[in-house]
Amino acid sequence: MPNKQRAYGYPVLSPFSNDYVDGNSFDCEVSAVTNENTNNQVHIEFKISLKCEFLEDILLGKQASIFLDLYCAQTMFRESIRLNSLEGVIDLPPGRVFGSLRIEPIIVANAGASSLRFDGVHDEFGSKAFNVGPGSLLAYGQTTQINLRFKRTALSGFIVVKTREDLDPNAYRIEASANSIVLQMGKNARMVRETLNSSGEQRPILSMSMYKDCFLVALESMRNPEISEELSWAQILQEKLEQLEIYINDYDNLDELNYAALRLLSSFGISKLASGSQL
Repeated sequence: MPNKQRAYGYPVLSPFSNDYVDGNSFDCEVSAVTNENTNNQVHIEFKISLKCEFLEDILLGKQASIFLDLYCAQTMFRESIRLNSLEGVIDLPPGRVFGSLRIEPIIVANAGASSLRFDGVHDEFGSKAFNVGPGSLLAYGQTTQINLRFKRTALSGFIVVKTREDLDPNAYRIEASANSIVLQMGKNARMVRETLNSSGEQRPILSMSMYKDCFLVALESMRNPEISEELSWAQILQEKLEQLEIYINDYDNLDELNYAALRLLSSFGISKLASGSQL
């Protein structure tokens, strides 16, 4: 995202400066929705508004391009996407963004814009030409922040599994991160997990062991309001707990939280094995 306090040495059109005059403006209307039918793919709808004859001319002359600058802190995703039209839709693959997504429209100089004589700008810039290199920022609009929420129908959808070579091969660790519960596994532990997960008869064992441990750590993290606010999945999990009348703030020790985790996963674990049914 551009630094709004920076002096660029040449005119930049933005809502935060008076480099341009005579009602010149640049902005973008954006919205984002998720599609459950495409595994929570994110669709970003945009509509660019540009009122600046000078910038319109250099865009037509291919001396500049319009981009949407996207940034998601939760997933560390950042990308500037070149727009081929002033209005349209951008599709992001599932898992690319989660939680808060910041979107900012920008206009950037192309290779052919080495020397520009700006029109419609403040008198302080005079009539001289400015040397502007490829990639130089020419305009930026207001940043829009969108909070994305995805529907997860399976509890296992909260868990991301990773192999870590530096761990004891027969052990695993669990981290309640901003956008998922991360199950970090040693090599042998990961092999066992994959074996259990591939078998309909044995898969419930995961909900009694590894997955139960994941949700035990998750419930402990959710008991801290400050931490819970940073967990994008916490509200969804809280709704599942309330459906089962499980109130973790009433629990005082690890044994009670473990009991809550077992109740949360009982229909996927012990009850399935006890009934002899498969997933």
